[in-house]
Amino acid sequence: MKKTLVALAAASAVSAFAQFSITGNVDVGYKAVNVDMNPTAKYMGLGHNNSSTTAFFFQGKEDLGGGLSARFMAELDWAPTLSSSANQSSSTTQLSQVYTGTPFNGEQFLAVSGGFGELKLGTPNSPMLSVVGDSNPFGTALGGGFSSGFGRLGTGTASGYNQYVGAAGSVGRIIRHNRAFVYDTPNFMPGLKAQIEYVPGNSNGGWTANDNNIFGASLRYANGPIKANFNSTKASAGSIASSGDASFAKLAGVTTAGTSPTTAAYNSANVLPANASTTWNAITGSYTMGNTTIMVGMTTTKTDGFTTAKVIDDSKSQNIAVKYVMGNVDLMGNYLTRKSGLTELQQVDATATTGSYAATAKLIGLGANYNFSKNTHMYVRYESIKGINANATTQTTLTNGLAGVGSFGNASQSTSSVGLRMVF
Repeated sequence: MKKTLVALAAASAVSAFAQFSITGNVDVGYKAVNVDMNPTAKYMGLGHNNSSTTAFFFQGKEDLGGGLSARFMAELDWAPTLSSSANQSSSTTQLSQVYTGTPFNGEQFLAVSGGFGELKLGTPNSPMLSVVGDSNPFGTALGGGFSSGFGRLGTGTASGYNQYVGAAGSVGRIIRHNRAFVYDTPNFMPGLKAQIEYVPGNSNGGWTANDNNIFGASLRYANGPIKANFNSTKASAGSIASSGDASFAKLAGVTTAGTSPTTAAYNSANVLPANASTTWNAITGSYTMGNTTIMVGMTTTKTDGFTTAKVIDDSKSQNIAVKYVMGNVDLMGNYLTRKSGLTELQQVDATATTGSYAATAKLIGLGANYNFSKNTHMYVRYESIKGINANATTQTTLTNGLAGVGSFGNASQSTSSVGLRMVF
């Protein structure tokens, strides 16, 4: 009886969707991390997502006729080296733990497509992610510069507020936004198309995440050996800042001189001050010659309207990268620099000062894959960063005479990993 019910359920699912699939990616490896200014940050052991994001992808597609089709995507990012419910919101009662969040913490959307192009509704990947991704072979993993420690698209929470929505507190990266519209045009000419992203703002300021208006546009060309991309994205707050903004211009736990700052809470994650904005621009491209691909990219981050406190993170980045395919072996390298408008020590109010990111940070990423098959490969990764933030573990005298052991720039971090990745 049970087998019959299962068969009927399977048949019903197939009839409901002309195509349905569950695919995925698993990445696990040994990882070693060292930060010179903070010995307690040292780590050696198993880690995941060293070369790619571990995830399940649930997808469905149906032909609606007349050239129209509908599809959905639900990405479930999971941790093969951990067993926890950390990705879910929860509350504890006397009897049990009640989960109020969703385990689907990656890309999610429902889309309709046809001769007009494709419109995605939900939390689709930002066009900026694709544009910047074409500038290096490492993506958002080790060597790519998307980590919160480097922050290619902004080093302060104030400008990096619209980071990956599944990783609160990680700054400096644009991956996707909640409640977004993303429209892909059809090709204007062979290889040339545009993408538009829009997130409506909430003028009441009653939400804690992505309350601000976001508009972005990309122009992308991919034909033969050449790829060229441009994206400009702007996030704007209305006259009423979203909730949580009260921490703006304050260091958590810092009220008097000499107090040890713990968190540079310029701004709560995912919010901007009233009437403020941040604009990101990126130009990237690549050229393939036989087995060799050369990739380049330039980005700028510009904040505006920060009148309550002078937290301005106007930054620029540029990189050059290469990928060389030699039989079953892929060799990769990336050199990235990010120059920030923030000084080494940025005062945020009359009594509290925190170390900030170094004016210039540099990243070197090296990697190799040995491809056992189309779906499985062994990888080696090495990433060296100079000029990141690090929580200093010794007493330091700041430039204004105050003392603290907060977060200071010019730290060096090195990360090495050897692991296995399987796509299915």
